[in-house]
Amino acid sequence: MKRMLALILTAVLLMAGACGKKNGSGDEHEKSAPIPDMTVSAGGLWPDLAVTEEEIFWCGDGRVFRLDPRKDGEGTLFYEGTYITKLASDGERMAVCSADGEGIVGVPGEEGFKDPADLRLPVPEGCMLSGLVLAGDTAVFLWRPAENGPDRLGFYNLASGDFIEDTPMENGSCILAAGGGERIFVYWQDRSGGTNLLYSFNVHSMKRERDFTVSAKVKAFNAIGYDPALDRFYALDQSGGASGSFLYVWNPEDPKDVEKIEPHDAIRQGPTKLLFLGGSAVVLHGADGKITVCRDYLAEEGNVTVLVPMGEREYYLDSIAYVVRRDHGVRLTVKRMKEEVINTKLLAQDDDFDLYFANGRMLNLNYPVWEPLEDFPLIQE
Repeated sequence: MKRMLALILTAVLLMAGACGKKNGSGDEHEKSAPIPDMTVSAGGLWPDLAVTEEEIFWCGDGRVFRLDPRKDGEGTLFYEGTYITKLASDGERMAVCSADGEGIVGVPGEEGFKDPADLRLPVPEGCMLSGLVLAGDTAVFLWRPAENGPDRLGFYNLASGDFIEDTPMENGSCILAAGGGERIFVYWQDRSGGTNLLYSFNVHSMKRERDFTVSAKVKAFNAIGYDPALDRFYALDQSGGASGSFLYVWNPEDPKDVEKIEPHDAIRQGPTKLLFLGGSAVVLHGADGKITVCRDYLAEEGNVTVLVPMGEREYYLDSIAYVVRRDHGVRLTVKRMKEEVINTKLLAQDDDFDLYFANGRMLNLNYPVWEPLEDFPLIQE
């Protein structure tokens, strides 16, 4: 398939680059090498996850562990002191924090934090920290009453100590994701009415930037995450169980530029946090207390990409997708685009699609198809 060919080509280029290097350190080669797939046991109570530019950190039973996935197969103890339940990183710095908001923020060094600073978030007495991200000089955090009440969202300036609360849903639960720099992504779900809010937020201007449309079919997103390498924002919906999981992928600058993709089995088993490192998805499975590092995090075998105009009645594809998956093991990946963009791709014979969907129920084969149709009997018919 195209993605597999791309991975093979990438590996060939990496090998060629390595062979062509006459000078330079081995560390540079190690950093360019892909991260291997692996599963790590976080274990213990209150597991959480963070990644820096090269390493993975997690906490369990109050202690923080670190792992360089290109070198190590197991983690080593990084921090032991205050009972840690939450981690956050902006790629360089990392914050570790207890359930009541006490912790440390700094740059991870060989033996611990470089230039550590005390962190004391204004979590109200009797409440528990339930989420944390770093965005510039701001720590954005969630808290809820110990009896598992509605989430509250707070913005705490690490330099000035200023604190602002913003809670759009009085009966809502919330998850956060760092978005690079001073941007974050926020997902709210109203527990009573089922209303979903998904948006990006700038902590410098303290304003919402872009709203992302959430399909009425999505009952709840399990995890959201941003991949700075690809500049793409992800939301994982597992409301249909393992067989009905979908990974929604947005261009964060254009909320209408969205794909609905079936994720790899490795990342859709009870995910509670989704991060990205070196081209790999790093997923925390909270209930199982494990971390999965998965480079090929999209479903791969038997995948057909279909271009769909923005105004088209896409729901017809759901029944088609069910039949071809059940009877032939073929997955339909939908790319919704503006018609002028699709026309440009068709004229240019772009190779990132297989079929063009239009006119209600028709799969239009009058344009170049880049996957061999003999592999997919139903579509061939």
